[in-house]
Amino acid sequence: MNLLFDSWCSQVLYQQAPPASPTYPTGYPTGCGPGTHAPTPTGMRLNTLLGAIKSFGLSSNQLWNVSYTTPPITSAQLSGVGVYVSLTHYKNSSAVSGQGFAYSTAELDCIQTWVESGGNVLLMTDHGDFHRPVGSDNWTENDIPLAALFGVTLENYSVRNQPNTQNPSNVIAIQNTIPYLAYQAPTMTAHDACIISPNTGVSVQEIAVFPSTWQAYSSTTNKITPPPTPYFCVVVPYNATGAGSLLVIGNSGWVGDYGSPCPACGLAPQASNLQFVLNCIGYLGGLTDMPEAGQCPQSSPPTPQPC
Repeated sequence: MNLLFDSWCSQVLYQQAPPASPTYPTGYPTGCGPGTHAPTPTGMRLNTLLGAIKSFGLSSNQLWNVSYTTPPITSAQLSGVGVYVSLTHYKNSSAVSGQGFAYSTAELDCIQTWVESGGNVLLMTDHGDFHRPVGSDNWTENDIPLAALFGVTLENYSVRNQPNTQNPSNVIAIQNTIPYLAYQAPTMTAHDACIISPNTGVSVQEIAVFPSTWQAYSSTTNKITPPPTPYFCVVVPYNATGAGSLLVIGNSGWVGDYGSPCPACGLAPQASNLQFVLNCIGYLGGLTDMPEAGQCPQSSPPTPQPC
């Protein structure tokens, strides 16, 4: 199974340097933290996830091959790809002119055509503005047009656990609406999220909802209220026969290496985070059978080896 990771996503950019490209935005101050910083590759952001992907493929006799986009995204890059993985497309900055990290119309057209032919998208977006100047930390902006292809609106809210509530928790339950996704993954943990709103008439499968102690901050109203929609993770089929699906999750930092601080503390080994993301990739890639607990995910019986 071929996986194409978007190289202009925040989690990937903090893992490794982007591919050489004359269109790479310039003018960002480097560093880690809120505001308009450009990512500084650390080599310690996605090692846990990438290692697990490689091991899962070796165990299943169906290699999961990881490659990265070379902007701009083209139909040639998407050819033969089963799952396009976007881990929060990096946001723009007032320090640069032009489209910055935003998708071009041509890129979105390529992705849409690919989805119509059966391609699947795993989109992990991120929170909107915190209590800072409006627009300072809205990580939804460049994910919005990708979600919109499937009739989903990402809204600029910062949804998170409120520490002054009773029994606060960052643990999120994974529902059994799609058993493959919940296999050995009853819970996950994450920092925060934006709001995921299906448009009128769009059917979604609910995978996870916000815990009861999570509240939504809107920089538009400057108020904290209950989330206007409950979804932390949903699956959205594309509205064409035989086309692919979108699996959208409201945060991406939870897939980062534990102890990696940029752009937020990684949570990969906590709760069932690692198993859940492997389940998401496998489901979108068309896998249907999961092994019994304690067994490797082999697609055929292993060949006995001499002692």
